Amino acid sequence: MLSQQTRETVKATVPVLVEHGETITTHFYKTLFADYPDLKNIFNAKNQAQGQQPRALAHAVLAAAQNIDDWSVLQGTVELVAHKHRSLQVKPEHYPIVGEYLLRAIKDVLGDAATDDIITAWGETYGALAQVFIDAEKALYEETEQQQGGWEGFQPFLVSKIIRESEEVTTFEVDPIHTNTVASFTPGQYITVRVKAEEGGYWANRHYSLTSLSGDSSYRFSVKKEQKGDVSQYLHDNVKVGDKIELSAPAGTFAIDMESNEPIVFIGGGVGATPLFAMLQAIKLHDPNHSVTWIQTARSLQVMAFKGQVESLVAEMPNANAVFGISDATTPMDESVSFTGHITKELLERFLPEGEFNVALCGPVAMIGHVSQLLGEIGVPESRIFTEQFGPMEPIGV
Repeated sequence: MLSQQTRETVKATVPVLVEHGETITTHFYKTLFADYPDLKNIFNAKNQAQGQQPRALAHAVLAAAQNIDDWSVLQGTVELVAHKHRSLQVKPEHYPIVGEYLLRAIKDVLGDAATDDIITAWGETYGALAQVFIDAEKALYEETEQQQGGWEGFQPFLVSKIIRESEEVTTFEVDPIHTNTVASFTPGQYITVRVKAEEGGYWANRHYSLTSLSGDSSYRFSVKKEQKGDVSQYLHDNVKVGDKIELSAPAGTFAIDMESNEPIVFIGGGVGATPLFAMLQAIKLHDPNHSVTWIQTARSLQVMAFKGQVESLVAEMPNANAVFGISDATTPMDESVSFTGHITKELLERFLPEGEFNVALCGPVAMIGHVSQLLGEIGVPESRIFTEQFGPMEPIGV
């Protein structure tokens, strides 16, 4: 347990972290990779280059300082990050290295302002927080490896089917090689694919949502071809049926309560519809009469994935309806398009069910922040809004 003096010292650094946090974490990654280049096999180089990873880490360090008297409020974040760490194979031996370089970065950036008392207090705090993550990840490693069809680390899978969902999204069906079955997953979870990056020969890891309840003998995951996405472009352009790719076991905390009888609203923006599609299939299997509202937006119908399949599922559910919107009104569309432009408060009030309901929301960070604010304005409690953000954890704002 951290002493009161340690907690007070760390809390006193909050204003400094607000001002210099991202500078500290940017310097941290630079020095860490200079001395431990093999750690590039774990971290996303694209997120590093775009500043997303340093920004996310700065936010996490700040949150740890602000809530040092009660880290239980960070439990949701701890679970989410622990799942990502397990999927990327972050191990206990990595934590002391990260701690050393984080403290060094604090000292380098703040100079004389980083007194011995501050460095000592943050060293103790980091050690305690690292143990929280190590314990959470240990449980996930054990659970994953012990369940039927589970496995350790990355394993090769055989690509058995490739399905073009839209102009940008492709689904890959893969079969296990190391076993006859695959580990079960919760709709909303993702698998992690790794391929060799061209620059430096390091592994590049990316998370992709599982999008089909394809049974216990294969997985299906869907990939949007990103303009600057090395892994997504590799998968789209190079991987063929019969090829092998390496995956770690399913992970993620994005989920809905399948036992709840309350209506569920799915709101997906762009490729954010991928985990929601798996949830919709699960709901139909569990309770075809469940009240469901599906709201999906994309730039155009040409890039909208799963639309026909969603329409077929909803048609078989008497209490479900689907709404599709296009942000680019200059693109071709048909009578199935219910709105153009961005989601508005008026649109939500028009399509959302009456009474209490739960919302599963997934899409770009800006869209999540915008829609979350609108939902709050019409009276949906924050506790009923479940979100998934692709990429490093960053503050969600409008």
